[in-house]
Amino acid sequence: MTLEAQKKNLCLALALCSVFIMTWCLFQNQRVIDMLQTGREANSTPVERTRGSELQSTGVKQRRLDGGWYNFTVVSALIDIGRGNWTRFTRSYDDYLKFFHQILGLKVNLVLFVDRKAKAVAEEKRKGMEDRTRIIETTLQDIPYYKLRHRIAEIMNSTEYKKDNELVKMQLCEAFSPEYDIINWAKLYFVDRTVNENPFKNDFFIWLDGGYGHGKSIYPANHVWKPRGLFDHADKVTFIELKPGVGKYVTVKDKLHKISIAVMIGGFFAGGAVAMQDLYRLQRLQVSEWMEQGITDDDQTIYLTLYYKHPSLFRLVRGGWNDVFKLFNVGGS
Repeated sequence: MTLEAQKKNLCLALALCSVFIMTWCLFQNQRVIDMLQTGREANSTPVERTRGSELQSTGVKQRRLDGGWYNFTVVSALIDIGRGNWTRFTRSYDDYLKFFHQILGLKVNLVLFVDRKAKAVAEEKRKGMEDRTRIIETTLQDIPYYKLRHRIAEIMNSTEYKKDNELVKMQLCEAFSPEYDIINWAKLYFVDRTVNENPFKNDFFIWLDGGYGHGKSIYPANHVWKPRGLFDHADKVTFIELKPGVGKYVTVKDKLHKISIAVMIGGFFAGGAVAMQDLYRLQRLQVSEWMEQGITDDDQTIYLTLYYKHPSLFRLVRGGWNDVFKLFNVGGS
């Protein structure tokens, strides 16, 4: 091959390399643009979820569906902790099952964490609404907080815990039953599991105690719940605040666990997915801190404690114990 021919071949090779490099650069540039637009790399997990307020600004709205469905899931639970055998503050499990029928009748997306006996009741009552229902058989021992039972009992029996403790003097449930504290702390655990699994692909979540209302006629007559005034604040967790309000206890916030307080009810709360999971994370940290400090109490005190530490995560609405459907229902007053 002549020198001139070698030069031509070399020039051709260089030209082909240049075309290849330009094509590769264009491909990479487009890939970067796509990443910026979608917020993810190929085969990777999505970027961090937007908070509730951002969901609203990007067009995620409360979606009305047929039969009273909306873009929310109600979470509830019923597990026997043996309260029917207590010597004080006794309430039979059969009574709780009767109360439970009211929640089971709601025409909503419903996730239930129940023991075997309650599961049979739920399956029967939710016939015809199976596609709106998820029933998860659960025992007290399945709850992560159950591993703390021995420590909680140890705290309840300690001299320091009993000293100047109104709850002990009044013999309240949260001061003598580890199971009572565990099942109440578990509310946020059940909500967190539901958010993670999200069987109905919803953006908003509501907790209702299995015995909420204790059989009173407070539920919507047609069993259709159309929430109002809840999901405009999806980046917060909404609680009902009882009189005299959270301000009364600011000066004694370091000893709330020794005072009989009922100001943030635990039977109901609601919020967007991220806000609910934020609150559960903070609760776990608070429980760990309590265990180290020799403190235990029910869910209402832990919510108030967290409110004082992280008020921006909470939205408080003044009302009464049984006012959920009065305050947060299209048909309410």
